[in-house]
Formats: sequence, structure tokens, C-alpha cells
Amino acid sequence: MLLSRENLTRHVCSKDATRLHLHNLCITREGVISSDGHRLLVTPLPETKGADFPRLHGAPDFDPASELEDGEKVLLPVTAAKKVATQLETKATLPVLKLAALDAAGARANGHVPLGVTDLETWALNTVRKPDAEFPDYEQVIPKEDRALFTIGVNADYLAELAKMVSAGGSKIVSLTFYADRPVSGLSAKEFFEQVSGKWAEEDGEPRTCGAPTNPLKIAGKNADGQEVYAILMPARLCSWRRKRRCRF
Repeated sequence: MLLSRENLTRHVCSKDATRLHLHNLCITREGVISSDGHRLLVTPLPETKGADFPRLHGAPDFDPASELEDGEKVLLPVTAAKKVATQLETKATLPVLKLAALDAAGARANGHVPLGVTDLETWALNTVRKPDAEFPDYEQVIPKEDRALFTIGVNADYLAELAKMVSAGGSKIVSLTFYADRPVSGLSAKEFFEQVSGKWAEEDGEPRTCGAPTNPLKIAGKNADGQEVYAILMPARLCSWRRKRRCRF
């Protein structure tokens, strides 16, 4: 199976090395999981399969095509992940050479995690000792997709910039508030979704929303004196999702 630079370097692992169970990346079939106990991040695996990864000369037993089984987890220390990421080719013309390969079968068979990289001319095989730790049962905190109500997409650059501005006074909490164009008391489910997404539709007897939010988003924080500081993000910078149907505007 293959891992991208994003899988190896983008994480929210705990910086406290004594919390060993949260000081590691958790590699699964669904993606790479990381958490510090307050946040949890899932980065998806590359679409390229391990069978497309070149064989490593001098390491005939290394099998990049082997995959993890359902429910199987492999822990990788963040320091080792960072080291492997520095070995990745950045200017390769073949996309697969920008990825690292994990020998899942080898990791399953012994106490080490075999990770290989190559640029076709040179190669490196890293054998990382498995941490003596158990990653938390993260599946218990990931919401079920079939229970999602609605999602509002926000331009990430605008959101980060405005959140930083409104929290400049030291506020550690930033609130996001969505508004209807009339008082929400007594709104029916249909009216509620119409306010959120701008349109209501039904498919197979189930509600589906698809459209552009028609009202702005308020991003608020507090200054050093405890006064509210807020910014408004216009509806044109928002978009709505419902289940797997997505609309962009």
C-alpha cells in the first residue's frame, strides 16, 4: 500500500511524547488517522495502488502490493514518518515515485514497519520499530454519514483569515452562526432546510437539499476587553452539501 507526503506530514498528533498512544500515526485501509485527544484528522490514501510501485533492488521480500485488512491498524511514530517524507522524490515525472510504499504483509509478520522509497536509480528501505501502544478506538467518535443533516462549505482562506482577525484579542473560541431571513422559531423541517440551502427537493421519499445558502455567515470572537468582534462572510463564499450531493456556486 502507498502513502503520500500528506499522509506522512499532515497530522494532529499529540506533541507530548509521554502520551505514546497519541504520538503516532494510525494507518488503516480507510486512511491515516491522527489525534491529540481534542481533534482527529483523517487523510485519505493515494488512489495509486501498491502494485504500481517499482520493486526495490536488493530488497526482494519487500511487497508494496500487500494491503492492510479491514480493521487492521499499523502505528507509525511521527518522527519516523517525517524522516520518510524527507526521502520522497519531489520532482519525479512519475507520480508513483512521489509516494512511499508500506509492506503491510511484512508489518503484520514482525515487529517492524517496512517503508520503501525510490527514484528508480536509488532506493531506501526503512524498518521502523512498531510502538508499544494501542491507538484509541477512533471509530466511536467519527459521525455516521447516513445521520448527517446538512453541511455548509466555507472558503478556507477566508475563514482562516477572518477567524484570526476576530480572535486577535486573545479569544480562544470563535463562533460560527448561520442565519435565516426570518425568525427561526416555529420553522418546519422543510423551511429550515430551505433557509440553509436555498432549495428543497425529495428523492425516494427522503429530503435532499441542493442549492446556495442565501444568508451570510457570522464569525465572532472577543477582544481583550471581552467585547464581541465579528466578521461577516457573504453567501457567495458559501456552498451547501446534502448527503453525497454537492453544489458549488
